[in-house]
Amino acid sequence: MSRCSLFWVPSDEGYCCAKLDEISLNETDGATTPLDAKLYGFAHTIATIEQDFHIPINAYAWVGLDGFVKVIDTLGGVDIDVLHPVVDDNYPSDTTNPNNPYSYERVYIAPGPQHLDGQTALEYVRSRHGDLLEDVGRAARQQELLLALKQKLDNPAIFTYLDAIALDLQGSVLTSLSIQQVLELANFARGLNAQDFSQMALGLPDYGYGETIDSYEGVIWVEEPLWGAISQTINEIFPESTNSKPMRLQSISLVDYQTVQMERAHVLIENGSQDQAAGDKLKTLLEKDGFIVSKVRQADHPYLATQIENLNTRTANTSRILGQIFGVLASTPAIASPEGVDIILILGQDSAASVDATG
Repeated sequence: MSRCSLFWVPSDEGYCCAKLDEISLNETDGATTPLDAKLYGFAHTIATIEQDFHIPINAYAWVGLDGFVKVIDTLGGVDIDVLHPVVDDNYPSDTTNPNNPYSYERVYIAPGPQHLDGQTALEYVRSRHGDLLEDVGRAARQQELLLALKQKLDNPAIFTYLDAIALDLQGSVLTSLSIQQVLELANFARGLNAQDFSQMALGLPDYGYGETIDSYEGVIWVEEPLWGAISQTINEIFPESTNSKPMRLQSISLVDYQTVQMERAHVLIENGSQDQAAGDKLKTLLEKDGFIVSKVRQADHPYLATQIENLNTRTANTSRILGQIFGVLASTPAIASPEGVDIILILGQDSAASVDATG
């Protein structure tokens, strides 16, 4: 049975020296634009979620505030049943007053059924100061809006907006998904009913408690996690991450084999699993299917989820074929390619057992 879980992780959890959504500030080598700085930080953020919460991350998507507003407006707004008034006297006005990133304004959204335009929808999902549940309440509103947007997918006319949406998102979106993959996910979502969605927010007081800690910024307040409760909930929502039996990796088709031979991509395997021998086992398996594996090495840190990074536009099809083998989506990171490498395959713990079962 198909299902979709909307899962929120607080940004103030007790991470070593920065909020989860600010980790990218520590990983900006070579970044020349704000988007580049955020892109270089995704690997660090993904690794934190995988390591701390044991949730494999196979793809990511980030949409900037301006792009969010434009897409909502292009779709004709969104209908929301506001359960209680949203009142915020300290709402950041950085989108309406971009020349002053420290200015604030008052936001009020009345309770009851509302048709929200892009700017008001942003205020609805971004405000938190007037919510008794603070971040948890904001997370619930964000998930509510995503479900309202899902209803837009039920209208076949949504596909007539694709060009306009693509224009809206120029410069405001970063994702490891291709256009084709986005369309496939949209079609998947269209097939889901309301009962196929579950919503969860790992917030206080059920999943953590407030604490002050010393940091490079001085004494700050963070949410310290209650890992027992968090692990139990994650295992209930994602049982396949701990209970699934390893599946054998499938051999590629003759057509895919011919594509691999034509592109002759050089693959670097980085073993991020706990099985020290898994990288060499995978090299043997891939070479039987005609892939060129130039090198095997240990990853710089453990990975729960397998990742594929395509560094050469001429080897995109080979990356896609590798993605089909492992059930992941290949990304195109903005990093310099190691010499003689077209594709980096990071073997995560999620696929190590399948490699062993196949070999």
